[in-house]
Amino acid sequence: MKTVTEREGKTEELEKTRKMELEDKVPNYNLQPISLGFFGGVLDFNKMNIITRKTVGFLRAQLEKDGFKESPHGVYELRNWEEIRGWAKELADRARQ
Repeated sequence: MKTVTEREGKTEELEKTRKMELEDKVPNYNLQPISLGFFGGVLDFNKMNIITRKTVGFLRAQLEKDGFKESPHGVYELRNWEEIRGWAKELADRARQ
């Protein structure tokens, strides 16, 4: 399953976000990770306050258009479990070396 950004063909934007949110922060904390993973999450409109729900409400239509379904009502699962499992396996293999 592709991410929302990938489904919209915005791979450059995805890479920019990944770099900013992960790679650029590693040196700030003197980390030396053996692997970095960047995955989608869960978008739960039920846990948002009314202002946030109104602000990001437009996303619902885009999520539906991109093939994500509500399950349960107001909750969108955006994680790619196959990708996460693959990364975790690769991480475990590297850690054993």
